[in-house]
Amino acid sequence: MREHASVKRGLHYALFFLLAVPILSGIALASPAHAQAAPSAPGPVVPAEPTDPTEPTVPVEQTAPVATISFNATTETNQQFAVIYNGAVDPLDVINPDHYYLVDNGAAASTVRLSGRAIVTYNDLTRTATVTITDPSLSLLREGVSAGVDGVKSLSGNTFVAPTTASVVALAAPSMAGIPVGVLALDAKSIVWTWNAAVDNGTYPSGIAAYQYELYKDGVFVTAGTTAADVLTLTTPTDGEGAYTLHVLATDNVRLASDVVVAADIIVAIATPTDPGTPTTPTTPTTPTEPTTPTTPTIPQQPAEPSVPPAPVEPPQPVSEPQKPTAPSYSAASRYATPAIVSGDIAYAVASAASPASTEASVLSPAPTQAAAPAQLSDPAPQKMVAMTENGVNVLGLPWFWWLLIAAIIGTAWLWVRSVARRQEDDA
Repeated sequence: MREHASVKRGLHYALFFLLAVPILSGIALASPAHAQAAPSAPGPVVPAEPTDPTEPTVPVEQTAPVATISFNATTETNQQFAVIYNGAVDPLDVINPDHYYLVDNGAAASTVRLSGRAIVTYNDLTRTATVTITDPSLSLLREGVSAGVDGVKSLSGNTFVAPTTASVVALAAPSMAGIPVGVLALDAKSIVWTWNAAVDNGTYPSGIAAYQYELYKDGVFVTAGTTAADVLTLTTPTDGEGAYTLHVLATDNVRLASDVVVAADIIVAIATPTDPGTPTTPTTPTTPTEPTTPTTPTIPQQPAEPSVPPAPVEPPQPVSEPQKPTAPSYSAASRYATPAIVSGDIAYAVASAASPASTEASVLSPAPTQAAAPAQLSDPAPQKMVAMTENGVNVLGLPWFWWLLIAAIIGTAWLWVRSVARRQEDDA
């Protein structure tokens, strides 16, 4: 049964394909793409309109016009520039201020479109556009300022002017004034570099913007940096011993750089402390010796008293009777002398205390009445008088008032003894 069902199903599929193929083929043959067009009846031919030979033909630009900028009329009070085109341009598009601009190549590096800030006129015969700046804040007479133009359409309108710029002020790079000078700090840990201010050259200079430096040690790059225009001092740290040098250049506000100047080498040499070695044992201080007793200074000898000259003795007068002996005069110096006094038949002798042999009186023979001058002894030792008083003359060397005092004492003692004796007698 299964085999008969399969044969039956196959016959049904074959009959379906036999009927479907002719139907699909008829539909394709009946489509408009395969239908043949019916031939049309011929109509009248319309002639082309003749062209006017006097009317010029408009040329079609193959390349865009080229613009050239000129500053022949530019002054301080007349801020304008001219743009000359080498091809035909659209006269309405060429006077649009938005196609013109100023470029400031300074630190800001800005571009300013002149729409509303300038007036543009165009001369079709010379193909020259004149741009007059009306904004007083803008100036062409500055280093780094350029005028430009772009986007102007050609006469056919299918090409445009390429961007073009030009400057009225020539660019001039700054220059350094001298070379930096380095001073090593006392602790050898830094170097202070100084230099003179750079000069920005040109008629309308833009001014110094900054200084750029590079530090080298023994020819090997160490560090780099930038300082402001008003800073002329730089302190760089040191990194051990070696030869340090600094390279410096100046840049202006339009990014023009000066030549590089190189400072002289600064040598950093750090001294290594030496080994102090083993400390030596201090020696025992010696005991100071006792000071010696100063010797007693010798007392200078008193100068000898000057000798007193003897008093003049009057010459003896001739007498008929024997003259009385005159009392000899004594002085302080004569107390130490040994004079011999002779008066008449009486002789006196004086013995010195230093000569014991002269204790006995020497008997002198009578001599002339004139007394000899007393001799001055060199020995100041006291002398002892051995002669007696004669005729009230004191020859013992004592002053008279001592003898008067002695006599008074003796007399008083004698009177006291007498009064005591009498009192005893009265009591008995």
